[in-house]
Amino acid sequence: MLRGRIGKWTLALTEFTLRYVPQKAVKGQAVADFLADHPGEEIENMDSLDIANANLLTRVHVCLNNPIYSIHLTPWKLYFDGSKTDKASGAGVVLEEPLGVRHCYSFQLDFQCTNNRAEYEALIIGLEMLVELGVQSVEILGDSMLVLKQIAGEYKCLNPSLAVYLVAARNLLTEFREATWEHIPREENFAANELAQVASGIQMPEDCVQRIIKIGRKSLPSVLTRGMEIEVNSALIAKDDWREPIMAYLQYPTLPSEKRVRIMATNYLMWNEDLVRKSKDEVLLRCLGKTENMKVMGETHEGICGAHQGGRKMCWLIRRYGYFWLTMLKDCINYSKGCEACQRHGPIQQAPSVPMNPVAKPWPFRGWAMDLIGKIYPASSQQHCFIIVATDYFTKWVEAKPIKTTTSQEIITFIEEQIIQRFGIPESITTDRGSSFISRDMLDMAEAFKFKLLQSTPYYAQANGQAESSNKVIINIIRKMLEKNPKQWHEKL
Repeated sequence: MLRGRIGKWTLALTEFTLRYVPQKAVKGQAVADFLADHPGEEIENMDSLDIANANLLTRVHVCLNNPIYSIHLTPWKLYFDGSKTDKASGAGVVLEEPLGVRHCYSFQLDFQCTNNRAEYEALIIGLEMLVELGVQSVEILGDSMLVLKQIAGEYKCLNPSLAVYLVAARNLLTEFREATWEHIPREENFAANELAQVASGIQMPEDCVQRIIKIGRKSLPSVLTRGMEIEVNSALIAKDDWREPIMAYLQYPTLPSEKRVRIMATNYLMWNEDLVRKSKDEVLLRCLGKTENMKVMGETHEGICGAHQGGRKMCWLIRRYGYFWLTMLKDCINYSKGCEACQRHGPIQQAPSVPMNPVAKPWPFRGWAMDLIGKIYPASSQQHCFIIVATDYFTKWVEAKPIKTTTSQEIITFIEEQIIQRFGIPESITTDRGSSFISRDMLDMAEAFKFKLLQSTPYYAQANGQAESSNKVIINIIRKMLEKNPKQWHEKL
C-alpha cells in the first residue's frame, strides 16, 4: 500500500494510460546509416575474410614499426593587394581559414606611398594579423610578381626605400612554422584587389561590390607603427649604392642616421620615388647608381648623343642633361681614357708646353680662318668629297659643311650663308693660296663686303694654323664616330 507523496501521485495518474518505454541508443543507427552510404565489397567465403584480416594486421604492424612523426595541416591562405591613386593609397587583405571561411579587411594609407610600397603594406598587415591569431602555417597568394620574387630571393631589391619592407616581411615569415607563396593572376586575386581599390578611392561598379566593406586607416607605415627593429643588409640592395642612406633618411627621418648623412640630405629630395639633387641654379638633377651612370656615360660618349668628348666635357654634358652622381668627373675621365676608338685615333702630344700667346682678334667673329679638307675617300652616300671649314679666332667656333666640288661659287655660298648671314660681316678671312680662294670671284666678293682676304704661303703655313688645327679635330671626330659605316659622315657633320 502506497502512502505519502508517491501514493498521492500514483492515485492522481491512474486515470491516464501511462506506459514506460526505454530510450533507444542512436549509436547503432549511425553505424547502420554509414554502412548504407558506403557499402563495401561482399565477402563470399571465410577464406577471403581471413586474407583481409591478415592484410589489415600486416599494415597495422608496419605502421607501428614506422610511426608518423608529423601531421600535415591545411594552411591559412593570405590574399593581398595594394593600390595607389592620385588621391590616396589602399591595402586589401583577405584571410581564408582552412575550412574556407573568408575574412576581408581594407585599409586606407594616409601617408605618401607608391604602388609597390602599398603591396608590401598589405602583405605585412596580413602577416601581422596571422601572427596575432597564432597561425603556424600560411600560404601567401598575390598578383605582385616583384614582391613575391624579392621575398623568395630571386629578385634583388634595387630600391632602398623597399628594403626596409622586405626585411620586415622576412622577419614576420620566421614566426611561422611553414610558409609558402605563389603568384596568381589578377583575376584570381579579385577580392583583395577590390578591397585595395575601394580604400584608395576608386569608384567600383555597383555589380562588383556585393557587401559593405569596412575601411580602416593607417597614418604611419607598418615598419614604424609596430616598432620593428629592422637592420637592412647590404646584400639585399644594390652594392655600393651611395643613394641608399640619403633616401632612407629622407623617407624615415625618425630612424637613427649618421651626422654626415643628415648634412648631405639637405641638398637632396625625393621625387616620384627617385632621389634628386638641387643644383646651384635650382635645377633638379636625377641621382644615378652605378649601373645607370655607366649607361649614361656610354650614351654621352659614343651613343646617340656622343661625339667622343673628353672627360671634363662629358661631365659638363651629363649635368646639362639632368643627371648627377658623386664621382661624375672622375668616372667620366676614366671612361674617356678607356675608350678604344679614342686611343686609336686620338692625337699624340709631342710638343712641349709653352707660354700662351695673346689673341690677335680682340672680339668674337672679327677674324675667320678657312680651309678645305679633302679629297675624302670613300665619298659619302650623297657623293660629297670635301669639307669646307671656317674657325673664329676668338671663340674657336667652327662652321663646317660637306661639298661635292671646290669651285669658287661653293666657297662664296658658304661664306654668305654660314658666316655673314649668321655672324655678320667679318674684318678678315685667312685662307691658303688654293685656286678657289684666290680667284677673281672671291676677290670681288671681298671688295663688295669690305673685308680683307688674307693668304698664307706654302713656306709659312703656320699663318693659317687655326684652320689646320680645326681640320685635325674634325677628322679625328669623324673617324671615331664612323668606323662601322664610313659613308654616312656627311650626316654626322
